[in-house]
Amino acid sequence: MSGAIVTHSVQLVRRNIGEALRVSLVPLAVATVLIGLITAFFGPEVPLQPGTEEAPAPADLAATLIVLAVTVTVGILCAAWAAVAWHRFVLLEEYPGWIPPFAGRPVGAYALRSFQLSLVVIAIMVPISLVFALIATLLPFVFLVFLAIFFAASYLSLRFGLILPATAVGETMSLRAAWAASASASNGIAVAAVVLAALQIVLALAVQGLALAGLGILAFAADIVVNWLSLMLGIAVLTTIYGVTVEGRRLG
Repeated sequence: MSGAIVTHSVQLVRRNIGEALRVSLVPLAVATVLIGLITAFFGPEVPLQPGTEEAPAPADLAATLIVLAVTVTVGILCAAWAAVAWHRFVLLEEYPGWIPPFAGRPVGAYALRSFQLSLVVIAIMVPISLVFALIATLLPFVFLVFLAIFFAASYLSLRFGLILPATAVGETMSLRAAWAASASASNGIAVAAVVLAALQIVLALAVQGLALAGLGILAFAADIVVNWLSLMLGIAVLTTIYGVTVEGRRLG
């Protein structure tokens, strides 16, 4: 099962590309527009000339933190909106329309569980990162150490992440139960974590390269595509892991 989870997830999105677009385009568009508007109207002002920056006043810093919190919340809710629709399409065969159902779906609960998952992974990764940081001071390949940290966070997110598709289909699953259920597929999950982490890094560097080359519009478009691809592959992998480890489905 080492690479089967990733292969099956990619094929799942490819074979159902229409449904993948239906569950994700509107939530992604809503997130992009809302975050853009919030940032434009309430975000910090960018100085016109470099070197003219001043230390932010406490009130400005507080406003920036509020804007950041709101934009992150919007992003999580819209991602949850798409994810719930995809999980229910694959696991319950609920075929989505171009506007995925929001009312009557556990989108809010999914978003809260996503936040809980993030806090748990961060809490675990803090001491691990400190150990890796100490190791990094002794090694010449510091970048590889940071890759290991990113991989570890991705692995933990996938192991504990079974709570998310469970929430989407109306089931209750604890973090302990998610970890136990995913143990049988730990090797495949490790491969999936490496692939997803590497893909995110490569795509982020590609978008950054376009921006640094002065291709702002192309970088913006590429960033949207990258966000869509990262979202769909991430929730497809979680759906596959849940189907195999919890529901006993076969890959292939």
